[in-house]
Amino acid sequence: MNIKAKQVLLNAVKVVFFVNIFLYLLACLTPYISPTLFFGFTFLALMFPILLVSMLFWFIIFLFTKRKKIWFIILVILLGYKNISSNIGFHFPTTNQHIKNSNSFRLLSWNVKGFQLQEKKYDTAGCIMRNMMSVIQKANADVVCIQDFEQTDGDIFFKYLDFFKDSLHYPNMYFSVDIDSTAVYGRCRYGTCIFSKFAITNSSSIQYTGKYFSESLGYADLKIEGKTLRVFNTHLRSMYLNIKHSKEFEFKYKIEDTMLVFHSSKWQKLKHFDTAHISQVKLIKSVMDTTKIPYVFCADLNSTPSSFVYHQISKNLNDAFVKNSFWWDKTYTTILPFIRIDVVLTSKELTPISYYSPKLNLSDHYPIVTDIMY
Repeated sequence: MNIKAKQVLLNAVKVVFFVNIFLYLLACLTPYISPTLFFGFTFLALMFPILLVSMLFWFIIFLFTKRKKIWFIILVILLGYKNISSNIGFHFPTTNQHIKNSNSFRLLSWNVKGFQLQEKKYDTAGCIMRNMMSVIQKANADVVCIQDFEQTDGDIFFKYLDFFKDSLHYPNMYFSVDIDSTAVYGRCRYGTCIFSKFAITNSSSIQYTGKYFSESLGYADLKIEGKTLRVFNTHLRSMYLNIKHSKEFEFKYKIEDTMLVFHSSKWQKLKHFDTAHISQVKLIKSVMDTTKIPYVFCADLNSTPSSFVYHQISKNLNDAFVKNSFWWDKTYTTILPFIRIDVVLTSKELTPISYYSPKLNLSDHYPIVTDIMY
């Protein structure tokens, strides 16, 4: 390679380096700047882990080639501490995930995707639904929060509510019904559910604003050894990134813009629904900030830990993953190793002392199991 070619290559590397730094620094701002002000922050939040890995690559390069200037790379990397600390756990597990501690209760949170196939004819040994129920049973949780819960009445459908009560032994339940529709085969209810072995003394839901799509922030107050605490359970707007048009889909869900959902790019959907999440977050925080008792917040956020949504929600709260895990984690069945869009958060009065998210090919989400000290 001649001198001119080497210079061209060196200049190209410099351009890549400075573009990488520029994008990384912008991504460091995602916890602080709402994507409603600049939609690019939606994409930068999603890209942050990749940009962080690239910065670590440059750190290694500088370590061997420009060691005297490595402080510059370290400084740039540390500017993203807010996103780094929400994406990566720095705690090795200190407790056995199968053993319950005294003065604590176990909680399982899971987006179950409607337990997949609901008709009784699919209820066979080894079917997905039975495997999911087995996972819930073996977790031995005191409280189970389910997102994407669906119950269809009629003789041909499996009775999930009865199964939780009679077979899994959760005598207390609150079903926050977001969609209640009727078809030829019976009534269909969709929403989130809180199942509890503890007594439920109060429960309700608060509706998110939205012209067509109905979702809510459900909650139940539990009585645990004389103490009362609240469990919130919710599902923020799905982004329909891979949805296909079908009559069944249109029947179950009221879409505010079918052209957007079925005929727009994934980037357009990300922009639109991330903005919708901001509106939901404002309501959630207003409710939690006025809650006078200790509480747990379980959710499918449909937003990553680098997002403005996550940082607004988790502000002044304990994240079960951050407090108890090491390295990356993901709760959504994508090939990417850092799509953690499901969370269990607690108010400061409560302490999550374990975190476990088994990677099971059952739903499109992985369950979260955590023990919480009260």
